Amino acid sequence: MALELEDTLQPTLDAFIAAPDEASALATLEGSSLLNRAVQDGRTSQALLALLNRVRELKAAGRDIGLHLFQPSSLTRGEGLDQAWYELNMGYLLAQARQKRPDARIIGLAGNIHARKTAFADYPDLGVPAAGHLPNRETLSLKIAQQGGFAWNCSRDECGVNPSIERYDAQARGVILTPLDDGGYDGLLALGPWTASPPIGSED
Repeated sequence: MALELEDTLQPTLDAFIAAPDEASALATLEGSSLLNRAVQDGRTSQALLALLNRVRELKAAGRDIGLHLFQPSSLTRGEGLDQAWYELNMGYLLAQARQKRPDARIIGLAGNIHARKTAFADYPDLGVPAAGHLPNRETLSLKIAQQGGFAWNCSRDECGVNPSIERYDAQARGVILTPLDDGGYDGLLALGPWTASPPIGSED
């Protein structure tokens, strides 16, 4: 399971997965960016914590499963490099999951921009997104359908539950394999309207 989380969190989440119970696992996150992030998004949500716990449970049950983080922390746009370099480094980190476990099926979870295989004509500084740096014949990229619902996110003024845009049939479900956006994606993943998930530790 490859996640769009900063690669410096790898030792922390390795300890989380190895923890004997949920309380011990949660304790490994103390002081980490998952609990102390200025801008909260879905990568710091209770839904993400539930996913991590499920991976931990499967591992404890003897399943051959692990976590691999691929958000670059050593190369940022703030160092005078544009987004294209960031995408290149992200693609490299994602490729490492395949190279370390050539026998495994890698499931990578990332935002739609990083998951795209081709460049955006309107955003030349972005270059080729992360998925576009992976071997095309081995990479199946699915665009997450925006089907309405609600999301927990931060606006300029406050954070909380806000409506999500509906750009695709809200009744559609499943994997729809048809090329999208001039080959940018191999298909669509329709999960239905979103349900808001607050940050880890929040009672909202």
